[in-house]
Amino acid sequence: MKRRVITSLFSLSLLCALSANAQAAWWKPALVCDDGAAVVSIDLGERRNVQLVIRNADIIRYFNESRSLTGTSWLVWDGRLHNLTNNANVTMVPGELRKGVFASNQFRGFTSPVSYADRRFYVYREGRGLKVTIVVPAHWGYCNGGFDSGGGCMDPVPPRPEREVANWYFRECKEIDLPR
Repeated sequence: MKRRVITSLFSLSLLCALSANAQAAWWKPALVCDDGAAVVSIDLGERRNVQLVIRNADIIRYFNESRSLTGTSWLVWDGRLHNLTNNANVTMVPGELRKGVFASNQFRGFTSPVSYADRRFYVYREGRGLKVTIVVPAHWGYCNGGFDSGGGCMDPVPPRPEREVANWYFRECKEIDLPR
């Protein structure tokens, strides 16, 4: 019985590793910005899925010090899990487009599908570079407490406009050919 369990656990871990490697093989860089400080990757299995990967420790430190990023969080949107990874070495911001990207020059930008820690990411081509803007999203206001007998909110939270908390401009992005 022990041997069977060990074999099953080994098979399961091998399957997970192979699956993760196969999944990673589907992501290909479409843009490499500022000599690799940031990369925009396309999921070749579903070309509407994109991600921005920032690998420059100084840029990540700037975003962290501006309190735009904190920790790691799972983002749930449209029934799927999206992970925004943030540590000293890499920050990954997921996105989804309406139309798939089949050539690097088709990528124009994306908005993160959900807000992370009450933040939203705008990632867009600007000139020869790429601009990343992090905002606190707007909200229409809501009722934080109970209602009085007349139906009025007893503890209203007022509406709030969108507010930028940080941005970064990657000056030079090189387009990388995507396989068809």
